[in-house]
Amino acid sequence: MDSLKSTHSTLELCPLPAPDITPKQRSNVNEYTFEDSYSDTQLREFLEEFFRLVLLEYERVVRANFPGFESQFYFLSKYPLTAIVHFRRRPKGMSPSMISGTLSYGFVNDELGNCRAEVSIDQSHSPEARSQGDKLQIDTMLTLT
Repeated sequence: MDSLKSTHSTLELCPLPAPDITPKQRSNVNEYTFEDSYSDTQLREFLEEFFRLVLLEYERVVRANFPGFESQFYFLSKYPLTAIVHFRRRPKGMSPSMISGTLSYGFVNDELGNCRAEVSIDQSHSPEARSQGDKLQIDTMLTLT
């Protein structure tokens, strides 16, 4: 490990978007999951930034620690990438101990030349939809060909 090339001497803070509601603002913290604290807008921003950073840091770690072997990393050879992310919230009325939200993702080549994420949130079980009754609002996800 000592012979690995160091490119950074400090860990830089890169905060992700904060939740709309902190756990301290909840009446019973055990009845909520991580995503319950985020509005759809804030959760989308969180996931976009999280996946963008994952893609950037993966490239940086590989290039810094495996110089000359970058071509052996299939995932890196496809850069730049877009993460296609879909989050579906836990169904209303389901206990967090029984089921949580589901996260699906995949990666495709990015034609714009940037590592980024495209995120869709199934809003049918979002806090916004719950407060509006049970209107079904679903974001559509891109169809990749």
